[in-house]
Amino acid sequence: MIDGVFGHNIRPVMELGGPRRWFADPGGEDSGGGSGEAAVETPQATPAETPAQNNGEWKSSLPDDMKDSASLSDINTVEDLAKSFISAQSLLGKSRVGVPSPDASPEEEAEFYNKLGRPESVDGYELPTEGIPEDVSVDKGRLDSILKLAHETGMTKKQVAKMYRGMLELDSNNVQNMEKERATYQDNAINTLKKEWGHAFDEKTSLASNTAKKFGGEAFINMLEETGMGNNVDLIRAFANIGRIVAEDEIHGKGSSGSFAMSPAEAKAEITTKMNDQEFMAAYKSRANSGNMEAVKRMQELHSLAYPEEDGT
Repeated sequence: MIDGVFGHNIRPVMELGGPRRWFADPGGEDSGGGSGEAAVETPQATPAETPAQNNGEWKSSLPDDMKDSASLSDINTVEDLAKSFISAQSLLGKSRVGVPSPDASPEEEAEFYNKLGRPESVDGYELPTEGIPEDVSVDKGRLDSILKLAHETGMTKKQVAKMYRGMLELDSNNVQNMEKERATYQDNAINTLKKEWGHAFDEKTSLASNTAKKFGGEAFINMLEETGMGNNVDLIRAFANIGRIVAEDEIHGKGSSGSFAMSPAEAKAEITTKMNDQEFMAAYKSRANSGNMEAVKRMQELHSLAYPEEDGT
């Protein structure tokens, strides 16, 4: 007991948090003649050896038939191996389809497409009916060709259904845009001719329509409406002029008199003619002239036709 405390025995002492040190008891033979100072020896720690795991060196512990496997060629660390294993585990229970090689046979390609969801035949495609635009349709012959091509290229049922819906929606948008453009074109034509013809607009447009129908028939009128050519300003103007010439010839041939509403340009030209007519101007200027009231009335009519904007139209 005494020797264990004050004697010369050497004992190990472990300090918390520190390295293992060996102390000589005070006054012992290793105390340097009893100087009272403890001799300390601190051995250098040897780093623990870590198995090489980078650059594929971890494979060296595997059997030869495993470490040379091509499936491990891209796995250089144990961490890579763990990731690969976790990924493989996540695929368990899921359907997997192998992609055919570039030189695969038609039968192999057909099997691949069928596994992806392609029906056995064109008749297996199911086209949606709900939420389909009602203002467009697909010609049966065209649709049959599209479905045949879809089957040949391996499209699935879902892909064809989505393509069909998108195709009709695109056609519907095109039709609506065309209708808007046609309406704008028609409004522009009406505004242009109203400005040009003034009070004569209704009469001249009716004359143009009747002339086109008389010489072209219903088929011609339908073509004008379907193509939008019926709103072409030049074409309307041409038929109005043709109709007026034909009507004037018929009137003169019957020996009767008749007149047509004038456009502003025609009325202005008529005003100029009247102002150069000395007899008319004499009646227009003199209230004592028997033709004064008629001349003034005619000039007012021409002025109203020549300047419709002043007349409130």
